[in-house]
Amino acid sequence: MSGWYFVIFGVVGAVLWIIFEIRKTRKWQRSLAESRDTLTDEQFVDELQKLGVSNGTARFLLDEINFYYYPPLRPDPTDRIYSTLSIDPFDIADIIEKHWRELHDLPAPAENVVCPDDPSLAELGLFMDALVSTNSGLKNGHR
Repeated sequence: MSGWYFVIFGVVGAVLWIIFEIRKTRKWQRSLAESRDTLTDEQFVDELQKLGVSNGTARFLLDEINFYYYPPLRPDPTDRIYSTLSIDPFDIADIIEKHWRELHDLPAPAENVVCPDDPSLAELGLFMDALVSTNSGLKNGHR
């Protein structure tokens, strides 16, 4: 038996596992969407603002987080980053860094920014706003 059979078997197995996981996630998201009210983009931003997140951060977060939702599920401020959406922590770190660069024209922090454990979208937005307000001196070259 050639070693290629093992490679082919492994690739086919990985593809089937990925398809299974995507279908499972979509089914779960569909059932979650049916169990709650759907917020429009404006309602989501308004809800985040009521909780203290700035308008710019709320809109930025909505744009970045939409990728992780399968229709008909829509973002909700109470959705948990890791336990509800299963987003990789490195993706969240990338979103935070992009927020610094694009929205506030700030350099990335020298040290790794540690996100709170399993924050809701609202908590993530507040965290991102707090980081910017705490480190806004970086824009002027001050530490």
